[in-house]
Amino acid sequence: MRGLGHSGHGRDGQHRGLEPRHARLCAGAAVTIVDFVTETYHQRHKDKTDP
Repeated sequence: MRGLGHSGHGRDGQHRGLEPRHARLCAGAAVTIVDFVTETYHQRHKDKTDP
């Protein structure tokens, strides 16, 4: 998230602060990605574990 709102080199005249909504978006996107990867893993490996 740092790269989205900041250059990493201190404040310049165009500083934009990130808001809590940005953090919620980032956290929600991370959960969605983890869910997708987990479901994909289970789907690909269910044939190998079924008797």
